[in-house]
Amino acid sequence: MAGGLAVASESETRKEVTTHLSKEPLGQILSAQRGLCIQIGYGAAATDVICANSHLVLHCLCSDGKQVEQARKHANSALASVIVERWEQQTLPHLSNLASVIVVNAPEKFERSEVLRVLSPGASAYFVDGDRFEQVTKQRPPGMGSWTHQWHDSDGGLTTDDQYIDVPTGLQWLSGPSFAMAGRKNSTQSLVSASGINFYVTQNVLENVGKPEMAQYLVARDAFNGMVLWQRPWTGTFVTGNGETNARIVAAEDRLFVAGETNIQAIEMSTGDLIGDFPLPQSPDKLAFAFGKLYVQTLDHIIAIEKNLASESWEFEASRMSGMVISDDVLLTLVSGRSSDGRFQHLLYGLDPLTGGQRFSTNTQDQLSAASVRVNFAQDGLVALQAHGSLHLYSAEDGEHLWSKETDARPGKSYVDERYVGHFYRHGLVWLLRENSPRESLGQNTWVGLDAKTGKFVRELSTKGAWPETATPAKMGCQLLIASDRYIMIPRQSTFIDFDTGEKLPFKFTRGGCGLGFVPANGLVYSHPHACGCFSEATRGFMGMHSIEPPRPGNLDENRLTKGEAYGKTELSGRSKSLWPMHRGGVERTAYAPTNLGSVDRLLWSQQIADVTETPSLRSWKLRTGNLVSPATVADDTLYVADVDRGVVKALDIRDGQTKWSYSAAARVDTSPTIYRGLCLFGSHDGYVTCLRAGDGALVWKYRAAPMDRRMLAYGSVESNWPVSGTVLVQGGLAFVAAGRAPDADGGIEVHAIDPLTGIPSWTRRVGGVGYKGVCDFLVGD
Repeated sequence: MAGGLAVASESETRKEVTTHLSKEPLGQILSAQRGLCIQIGYGAAATDVICANSHLVLHCLCSDGKQVEQARKHANSALASVIVERWEQQTLPHLSNLASVIVVNAPEKFERSEVLRVLSPGASAYFVDGDRFEQVTKQRPPGMGSWTHQWHDSDGGLTTDDQYIDVPTGLQWLSGPSFAMAGRKNSTQSLVSASGINFYVTQNVLENVGKPEMAQYLVARDAFNGMVLWQRPWTGTFVTGNGETNARIVAAEDRLFVAGETNIQAIEMSTGDLIGDFPLPQSPDKLAFAFGKLYVQTLDHIIAIEKNLASESWEFEASRMSGMVISDDVLLTLVSGRSSDGRFQHLLYGLDPLTGGQRFSTNTQDQLSAASVRVNFAQDGLVALQAHGSLHLYSAEDGEHLWSKETDARPGKSYVDERYVGHFYRHGLVWLLRENSPRESLGQNTWVGLDAKTGKFVRELSTKGAWPETATPAKMGCQLLIASDRYIMIPRQSTFIDFDTGEKLPFKFTRGGCGLGFVPANGLVYSHPHACGCFSEATRGFMGMHSIEPPRPGNLDENRLTKGEAYGKTELSGRSKSLWPMHRGGVERTAYAPTNLGSVDRLLWSQQIADVTETPSLRSWKLRTGNLVSPATVADDTLYVADVDRGVVKALDIRDGQTKWSYSAAARVDTSPTIYRGLCLFGSHDGYVTCLRAGDGALVWKYRAAPMDRRMLAYGSVESNWPVSGTVLVQGGLAFVAAGRAPDADGGIEVHAIDPLTGIPSWTRRVGGVGYKGVCDFLVGD
């Protein structure tokens, strides 16, 4: 199974959905939705409600031009982000599990299984038939995992049971900022995920832009498309800033628990509304949820609280506690101090999680005398304690010491948590990293699989192959190492290790963010913004990565060309008199023109290009770049410019600024149009390059530069996995465009050489693989 592909077969579809006829008005239902809404077919009433919802991004697919025009009228004054596209195919262009809600006004156009493929688990589709509608809810598939605590679950083990996790091949969603806005190691301190929602503690929000001191926020994003559902100030403790993660947040069943300075709050997951508050005697250090109770660890207390925060269940008191974990039917914690001879001493306590009664207390001093000791994991009746250079196993039933092993493996930085080394429990064995790999391309690691109760050697896993080419190859231990049934995940090196063969499986289009690294959940792998310069990945930001098989390189026989009303009716004009017909002036991108401007002492005219309504996509795009209007190009007596977020290209009379014509693309247009001999050419983020007649804006042709029609969510808007970013380069009578995000994301970047007049390509090349460096940006000629 692959990430992002948790979809039932036709025969299983009925088992994975629940269906009923709702008595609640559809408008009332839609007004409460958040995230990505896909509307299939135009329906005035539903479109009105969706467009008025400032928490939604709407992708409206219409089968004919009249419906497109009707739907676009709603977009002009919408609070939602609205993209309207003509779509006549029988399959939807979206990635699987992407949509938060789907409204089907034309149920005969698509098979129900196709609609459910695109719907995210837990979300609903509404099939409208006149005044009635049918609600169909997609169930979460068995084997799709969550990540509810700081380190996966209450047992502390850095292992995931998500059966859909595989080696990332591309992006499900992407959001800004690209780089950490504050400290590069602590700007995002936590990520937990449950019920299809990711919860972050982060400074990387639009409200912090330009501020010298940046506050922390609690941000909820749709786990399947990355849309911000809500955010609120974080009132809890700020962790050290040395790459540590924050243990003061837990996602439990239907609510989120967060720790303030001296209190616990319960928050409704989907809305961010406060639903409970509980005072504490001390500042909380860690939260855990199990057996229907919330467990809070402070320096001197462990307190069990009922889920509704109405009352305390029990309290355990001891000095200098740390490392609370819960597994099976026991709660384990360490109480640290010094013995009478001055040596460090760590007592391992086992408590009944329902009553707080003490089951055992074990003095670990004979095995552990280090100042710092961590609880590594507690699983299957075992608890592992870790100190610098050693791992120690005890019985979680009675505290008996079972065995100890030494290791030469160390974290990547001396100041980070010792558990970053990469020891874990999987397949019934304790896996101990024997030593760190030499920091070279062919450096290798070896894990030894030990019998959990005896510590005897059972199996060895040695890596093979090369690490990705970076400034620090093989460096691992400043981010969490995570294991699944099939892989060991090395986020610092963007590499998965095959559990059976030891083969390194790299992907270089991104890497794990500092501290947290990767978080695998919901069939996806998540990362976050960072500012580390020792890895030359191309894609940065908040993201969810899928593992869908990349498309094969395209061929020129595919039906990628769409002919417009001006096709065959347009001739190339003479050379333009302008010195600025394309982005940065010309093919060399020099941004230089040999023109004497003279004195500039008065404003001739001004024209508003972009609507500044704070829609979800506009907020997200501001956090990406901030540019709402593209630079301009000029040819003869016309200035050409784009409203970036709305994807509208406009031609203005250079003398008075009046609009000559405008054209709406189906996605963002991020840079200047190119003007070539009476043609206006530009790329858009739906993966297409478009050619208009420069004089009147009539469509000459559209060409799909993307290898296929497949849409994701990027910066709060629906985009192709292969956007045409940057401008069209015209040189030697050919128009050159590139579609894609990174050389090894979603199969790579496709570069095309196209006849500007006919839209027919002369050649197409795929640039891809982990050996390539760089991003898909402006093409440059000579």
